[in-house]
Amino acid sequence: MSIDQFSHDVPKAIERISRDEKHETRRYSGITILREIALVAPTRYYHLITPVHQYFEQLFGTMVDSKQYIREAFAETMHATLIVLIDREREEQKNNDLKTAKDLTGAITAHPMNTEASTFFEAYNMAYTEAMKCLTVDTAKNKNPQREERIHGGLLLLNELLRVSDAKFENTCQELIYPYSAAKPKPISYK
Repeated sequence: MSIDQFSHDVPKAIERISRDEKHETRRYSGITILREIALVAPTRYYHLITPVHQYFEQLFGTMVDSKQYIREAFAETMHATLIVLIDREREEQKNNDLKTAKDLTGAITAHPMNTEASTFFEAYNMAYTEAMKCLTVDTAKNKNPQREERIHGGLLLLNELLRVSDAKFENTCQELIYPYSAAKPKPISYK
């Protein structure tokens, strides 16, 4: 696949995941194409999804899709996207550290703002805000037909945010979820 092909495929995939798309197979293929491009060509994917806020607005439509497998594909795509953004931030941080080390030997100069890092934090904050919107409790007596899809999508997104944050957050998440999934085994005592 050529780089020009990715420039064509990403907008086409974003079009497929739009809220107006009626066919679930097209929505699923669109979200899956985005994930695969993120995995295969992360650098090109990064340049094709910036500005991130516009991309995420399109992507969040699949978070509350009526089909569970599309919501799960959304979570996998979000994970791949956040990993791409984290890798770009780390690479930029490493380059800035090298520049700073060189500057310490000579005159100290001002560096331009770290756009990749700010892009990651913008994306993370936007995703967290969207997850919290989905998890807000609806106090109305009538049941919203998409309530369960919203909650499931919000939990999937929150899980991905915790997974990419750090291993300690993933462990915390597992500790929080564990009491609700199975009975805790009693501690073993050898006294």
